[in-house]
Amino acid sequence: MKKSILILICLFLGSILIGCAASQPVIKTETIKMYPPAGLVLPSPEPDIPVLKDGATTGELLDWAYIRGEIYRQWGQESEADKAAIRKWMEP
Repeated sequence: MKKSILILICLFLGSILIGCAASQPVIKTETIKMYPPAGLVLPSPEPDIPVLKDGATTGELLDWAYIRGEIYRQWGQESEADKAAIRKWMEP
């Protein structure tokens, strides 16, 4: 009886020691930076605004201001479209 218990203890301890001695896999974490395509991060050029001539009437000034506002509104929408394209590109 004592001999069988001693054998079982030796087998149990042997298996534990062998399991501890085995080399453990090494886990290495590597961070890879991904950048958006260069075309999406280029600065957008300033829009061309029509020149307001000297001596313009009030109506011409209002038309110029309206056109200027529309040009900048469209420029802002294009910029937002670029940002949306970057967000879409970054999605997994």
